[in-house]
Amino acid sequence: VSTFNDTQEEALIRTTIHEYGHVIDFNYVNVRDSRKRFYIDSLYYEKTKKLSTQERDDLNKEQDAFRKRFDSIKSKAVKNGQIKQISEYGASNRSETFAESFTMYNTGEREQLPDGFEEFYDDLKVWIDKVNKL
Repeated sequence: VSTFNDTQEEALIRTTIHEYGHVIDFNYVNVRDSRKRFYIDSLYYEKTKKLSTQERDDLNKEQDAFRKRFDSIKSKAVKNGQIKQISEYGASNRSETFAESFTMYNTGEREQLPDGFEEFYDDLKVWIDKVNKL
């Protein structure tokens, strides 16, 4: 459980949002294995498997763009030192950067996020809504 906040309730809320961030990442953003195959148990895969080949290819390009965009803004934050604005733990690896920045985005700390993260999550929310309507 997070010890970032003063109260146990705040810590539980932050931890829950952090873990939900991992769920979002795995199910919509970082949804491929090392061989570039989609994880068959991801929500993204379940939503897109019924589409036509062309529709799926188009959506896969959008999905891939989100993954690359996240990796790019993380890389920029590392290079310019802004990654420290997330947390030491969040700077430890890609997955934790996603979950920690997702937590900040959803707990009123958007102004503290490194450049590009707030806009990324704004756009990701719209895209996830689009996928979930399939």
